[in-house]
Amino acid sequence: FDVHPWFAQRRIKKNLYIEDVNVDRKLPNKIVITVKERSGKAQFSYGKKYVVTDNDGMVLDITKEAQKVTLVENIKVNKAELKKDIEVKETEIYEKAMNIIKTAETGDLYFKKLSISGNTVNAYIYDGLICKGSYKNLIECMKNGTLKTVVFDLYQKDVESGVINIGSNNYCSFTP
Repeated sequence: FDVHPWFAQRRIKKNLYIEDVNVDRKLPNKIVITVKERSGKAQFSYGKKYVVTDNDGMVLDITKEAQKVTLVENIKVNKAELKKDIEVKETEIYEKAMNIIKTAETGDLYFKKLSISGNTVNAYIYDGLICKGSYKNLIECMKNGTLKTVVFDLYQKDVESGVINIGSNNYCSFTP
């Protein structure tokens, strides 16, 4: 009875990586805590620092060291404050990048770095293994699993460099 669920819930929710929390008493002497976590999905250069955001664009961290989340290039951060949405200059590129990250996560893929220029996307799986293609074609190949199949095949062969060219109609070709 020393722990009041409402107070515990408020303290836990102060952590930016906690999206939702529920604290319940389980009589006679237990507390049950259910947590829904928020995780970093993208990072953006901000001067000499990095801004880490979740899928919704909320700033989770501003740090001097790069984190193990997708680095998105070609986006200028106008403003970044903890617990608030990131403000960027290139909103169209930002929307595309976040959609690519969400689609990749759904398809069990991960990109180390994204570079978007106009409609062309360079998505880095490793430093030397790059997916190149249009935004539309990349999204399509991720959604139907074609890109995952190609990446898995290359992984099985220990290939860590080259270019996966992504064309229309789910066409992917690999060039060493």
